[in-house]
Amino acid sequence: MNDTAHDPKGQPGLGHEPHSVEIFVNTRPVEYDNETIDYTQAVDIAFPNIPKGPDVTFSVTFTGAKGDNPSGSLVEGGASARVKKGMSVDVVHSNRS
Repeated sequence: MNDTAHDPKGQPGLGHEPHSVEIFVNTRPVEYDNETIDYTQAVDIAFPNIPKGPDVTFSVTFTGAKGDNPSGSLVEGGASARVKKGMSVDVVHSNRS
């Protein structure tokens, strides 16, 4: 018996493989392959080239997520949202003054 037949890691077609779904980040379609999205992931997708620092802040909201909380806000170091095809994530950049 081949033990790898029961091990989904690295075996195509076995176990729960990550699959990408289309979500929208700042209205742009994005192929996303995680089951959840958090504040940092959303910011990195929306603003990959903006320098981050203590004076740079972001507001992150979402709608259309899976589960009991289909809409809400994401905060740095906080909970994540369960990804669902077609969900929308809005990330707004601002500087502290």
